[in-house]
Amino acid sequence: MIIFMICHKPFAQNKIKNDSSKYIISGIVYDSTLKRALPNASLKLGSRNILTTENTGRFKLVLSTKYSKKKFSITASYLGYNENKIWIDNRNSKLTSEIAIYLSAANIDHNKVVIIQ
Repeated sequence: MIIFMICHKPFAQNKIKNDSSKYIISGIVYDSTLKRALPNASLKLGSRNILTTENTGRFKLVLSTKYSKKKFSITASYLGYNENKIWIDNRNSKLTSEIAIYLSAANIDHNKVVIIQ
């Protein structure tokens, strides 16, 4: 089961720096069971790898405003967890968004051996 939550929350004005040419998405990637932040989780925008989270699980994406009026996906992944792809639909959104992404632990089959050469 994949769980995600999106909530819109404006940043403090000094963090935005009144730059209307940027669209900012920030948030935290969490373990869905323990509700703990996952440091160094990978994030992809569409199919492109774009960044990893900080040690606190936080991330900040600064995108061009073309993303503020369209639908796109962000995929979060972490070793030992299932990927979570969320869709952001921003047709009527503000230029800043705060999201929380929850990853569930992957079921690992310990009887299966994979050899990579």
